[in-house]
Amino acid sequence: MVAAAQAVFAERGFHGASMAEIAERAGITKPMLYSYFGSKEALFVRCQRESGDELRRILGDAGRDPALPPAERLWRALLGVFAFIDDHRDGWTVYHASPPGTGGPIDASARNARLDFGDLVTELLTANAAEQGIPPELRVHIPVLAHALTGATISVSVWWLRHPEEPKELQALRVMNFAWMGFGDLLKGNLFVPGAS
Repeated sequence: MVAAAQAVFAERGFHGASMAEIAERAGITKPMLYSYFGSKEALFVRCQRESGDELRRILGDAGRDPALPPAERLWRALLGVFAFIDDHRDGWTVYHASPPGTGGPIDASARNARLDFGDLVTELLTANAAEQGIPPELRVHIPVLAHALTGATISVSVWWLRHPEEPKELQALRVMNFAWMGFGDLLKGNLFVPGAS
């Protein structure tokens, strides 16, 4: 049911999707769909949560091996995210969708999804920085940069969904190269300072 709903929401958006079409695609009746989820809004939020849970697992797995250097952990995390997008394009689209004018739980769920993804990246980068011996006064920059990386990942994914002929590995590599040069210096304690040589 969730997969059918993700497909319809991804194709038609929240407002354009109907519970009747979702039920038909899932091979069930509309009353049965309502009995499981209660409302279209609740079903949409559930679709987002399903994707969020899987992304949480992917990012958690990428950060668990202390034997890997920080760059390799981030690379594996990005590759995992783009592999997820490749396998679950509808789920990813719904995960970051925020239908205009809906308000309430839909907007809150989409906002929380983006924040949650950024927080997961923050945990990964902060753990890496601590292991590298980066002092706490420099670690305060990591959450902001992690959320910037989240925005870059989402932006690249939107571009990629319009160019599906390109491989997932190339998208992960682009984001890695965009981000890692800066993160790599940060993890060494090097910051850009205007006017410094």
